[in-house]
Formats: sequence, C-alpha cells, structure tokens
Amino acid sequence: MPKKYFYCINLLIKSDSHLQKAIASVTAEEAFFLEHIQLILIDSLCSEQSLAICDECRKKYPHNVYFVDAAGKSEAQAYNDAKTLCFGTYVVFTDNYGEYDKKMWSSLHKKTLQTAKIPVLCLQPVTSFPVKHFFP
Repeated sequence: MPKKYFYCINLLIKSDSHLQKAIASVTAEEAFFLEHIQLILIDSLCSEQSLAICDECRKKYPHNVYFVDAAGKSEAQAYNDAKTLCFGTYVVFTDNYGEYDKKMWSSLHKKTLQTAKIPVLCLQPVTSFPVKHFFP
C-alpha cells in the first residue's frame, strides 16, 4: 500500500515559466516535504523543458513526486487522472504560476493539528507577479 501523506499537491503545468519556482516553493522545507507532502506534477504541456524539469524532480524525490501526462486534456480531465494517484489527507490544486511561502506547509501543519475539526483547507498561493482580473 502506498504511503499516506498529509498533503497532496496537484500542480497543473500550463507553461514552462515559473515551473521551477512553483516546485521549489513546495519542496523548500525538504525534511518536511519528504515526510508529509506528495506532489503530483500534471503536465498538460509536455514540452522538452517541462518534461526535463519533471524528470529531474522525480529523480530527486522518487517517493514523493508523481507524474501525469495530460497533453491535450482539459483541466478537469487532467485533475481527474491525477486523483487516482492522490494519497493525501488534504488535497491542494494549483498551477505552475502558484508560488507558496517557503514556511507555509510546516506552520499550516502545526495549526491543522491543533484544530483537527476543520475538514477542508483552501490555500491561495502567493504569486511573485501581479494578478490581473478582467471583467466584461
């Protein structure tokens, strides 16, 4: 039976930009990452660069990083394919533009253990660039 993780992070890759930063923000606290986090890289791009980055990450963290080839699939189909690999108590959905604070996971873990009655977490990444909202 696969290891049960505390967090399962589904990272949808839409472009090569910011991908390494997004991965680094999840793996920043390496000891915590290795013990508590499963990272599923969902590559909808499958470019040479994104595949190389994913392969490097999988080699570095073979027990924590999983890969889903989602080329040509919608976001819903891609996340649906990834859910069969998910072994986390809390599931997070993000894309390669999402960048989390380096200490967020361990501090959130401490807080979650103190308030175990909270069933759902909604996590908003802190991005390194301004987000534009367009309204009709």
